[in-house]
Amino acid sequence: MIYGTRSNIIKTTNNGHRRPKLRVWSAGCSTGEEPYSIAIILSELVNGNNIDMKILATDISTKVLKTAVDGIYPKERVKNIPTQLLRKYFQIGQKAWSGHYRVKRELRDIVKFMRFNLMEDLQSNNIFDVIFCRNVMIYFDKVTQNNLVNRFYDRLKKGGYLFIGHSESLTGLTHRFKFIEPSIYRK
Repeated sequence: MIYGTRSNIIKTTNNGHRRPKLRVWSAGCSTGEEPYSIAIILSELVNGNNIDMKILATDISTKVLKTAVDGIYPKERVKNIPTQLLRKYFQIGQKAWSGHYRVKRELRDIVKFMRFNLMEDLQSNNIFDVIFCRNVMIYFDKVTQNNLVNRFYDRLKKGGYLFIGHSESLTGLTHRFKFIEPSIYRK
C-alpha cells in the first residue's frame, strides 16, 4: 500500500525548512502494529536523511493502547517481518518475555500514542502529510463516514495522502479528495 506512493510522500515533506518534517496520523491504531510498521517503512525510506519524523497513533480503547505503548508482541505477530528488519527494530525477549519481541526505543520514540475518539475534533493544530484510517470507517454509518472524511481532509497538508482499508471506499460520500488508486486518496 505505502510502497507505491512512498517517494511522493517523502516529496511532500519538502517544506522549506533545513530539517524537513514528516507528520503521519494512524487513526484507529489498535495495538500499534500499523504505526510501528509505518515507522519502519518510513525509517528505511529516509535511510539516514535528516527528516524530523513523527507519527501520532490514536485509538479509543485504553486497553489496546497499553499494548501499543509497551510495544511487546508475541513471535507469531512479527513472523512476517523480514529478519533483517526484525533484528534492526526489535529486541528479542528474554526469560519471562521469551517468545516475544519488543519494538526498540528509537522506533517507539517516533510514535506518540494517544486515546482519541474519532467522533470528536482533534484538540491540536497538527496538520499531517499522511493519514491512515484503515478498516475503521466500515463500523460507521454514511453520515459519520462523511463527517470523518471531511475532518481528515481539513487535517491534511495540500498534497497529503489519506489511506483507507481495502474493503473501504469514499464512493457515495461527499468529499474533496482526489482518487489515486483503491484505498489511496490525495488532497
